[in-house]
Amino acid sequence: MITDDDAEAAIHWMKDNAKRIGLLRGRMVAAEESLRRVKSLEMIAIRQDGEKRTVSDLEALAYASDAYRLALDELQSATADYEVEKIYLNAADLQVRAWQSMNAASRRGL
Repeated sequence: MITDDDAEAAIHWMKDNAKRIGLLRGRMVAAEESLRRVKSLEMIAIRQDGEKRTVSDLEALAYASDAYRLALDELQSATADYEVEKIYLNAADLQVRAWQSMNAASRRGL
């Protein structure tokens, strides 16, 4: 049974964490964009050595770079942080919805 206090706590949690979850989403999106930027910069840097390479070769070398690995690690971390908070948000939302359903059923005498 979900109590009124449980539902109120879930609503407060959602309200108190909304900005943080939004910032985490923003960090994840920024990390995705950063990954593309790092790849491009690495391809440009590799091309500066004057050796003739195909685009596929440049991409492969960019993907293998330390800078790309670091950007990928940041994307993984940002995504994990956001997804964990999103799961908590969904759980709180489900708790409130269940409480609403139980109250509606109770008012109808079910």
